[in-house]
Amino acid sequence: MAGKIILADDGAFFVKTLGVPEGLSDADVCGFVQTWVANSSPMPLERMRIGYLRRGGNVAVFSALDDRAFAGIGDGELVAARAVVAPAAVLLFAGLAGGVAMLRSPRSVSCIRFEDGKIAGFFAQSISADCDISRVVAELKRAAGSEGGERFFVLSKISDDGSAEISEVDAASFLSGELSGGKSVRIPVPKTALRTLDIRRSDIVRNANRKRRVAEVKSAAAKMLPLLFLALFAFQIFVWTKSAKVSALALEVAELAPVAKSAETLGARIAELQTLSGGRISAVESLALANFVRPDSVRFSKFSQDSSRAFTVVGQAPSIGDAHGYLKLLKERPEIAAAEMETESSRGVAKFTIKAVLK
Repeated sequence: MAGKIILADDGAFFVKTLGVPEGLSDADVCGFVQTWVANSSPMPLERMRIGYLRRGGNVAVFSALDDRAFAGIGDGELVAARAVVAPAAVLLFAGLAGGVAMLRSPRSVSCIRFEDGKIAGFFAQSISADCDISRVVAELKRAAGSEGGERFFVLSKISDDGSAEISEVDAASFLSGELSGGKSVRIPVPKTALRTLDIRRSDIVRNANRKRRVAEVKSAAAKMLPLLFLALFAFQIFVWTKSAKVSALALEVAELAPVAKSAETLGARIAELQTLSGGRISAVESLALANFVRPDSVRFSKFSQDSSRAFTVVGQAPSIGDAHGYLKLLKERPEIAAAEMETESSRGVAKFTIKAVLK
């Protein structure tokens, strides 16, 4: 599954806590860790898989050979995972200040000594379904020099959201793998920590992140599609209802124009049209307004809606005086903020162009 966090085998790792040089930025810690691994490991750096976690002035380093770190993990799983981490790294978020902790995970058992919240000693072995866990535990305790008093933890899984499920159990339950009666807690592992603890190569991580983002976008789009259809359908109903009412009012304006005795009556209808249109007035409504005060001697030849608040009327009148008379009537309308006119006389007819701006 895309985004799965995979727990590797602690038995493959060498773990060391290093002091971070004072003033070293987070961006430079990666190079610092790689340099230390290159100088400490007998194997070439390109064969080493490295994860790390900076905590204050220290950094916990988890390094392993690539073939051992990824043993039992298929190539498809490796590429699709959100991260591949060493299980022991999760205990760094459990608040253990000191003492010895035994950690059992799906692939390994580890024995970790904590001092001041840091990993001071680390020993681990790989396990299989038929191995003797009691023998493994005894060997690890002997290697760590532990004389008893260990705390036993079982890390069953780490969720895709970065929450690790850890149960603290007694020794018998730890050996048997039976978790009933254990105190289970969820430990959040920050996304920033997962990025540095991920032991995969950077190119694999980039490809995995790209594929995961594409999958997440596709999944979100698929989930949103029914809602989008519902929203579109509701909006279409709203548009149909609104359009029908606007058309009915426009017809009412056309019927009122020749016989209206009061400018306020038509003005109220125009205002209602503007409200229904969301503050915009259509070309039909502007034409009705311009036509309402037009004298019979004035004729329109062209009308255009320039914007939601402006229109242009082109026409002719018997004389320039008649054209100016029409302009005066238009300016007196309460809906008109400004109007200007250009005229010319040709063959005894005054041609005019009026540009009007609505309030």
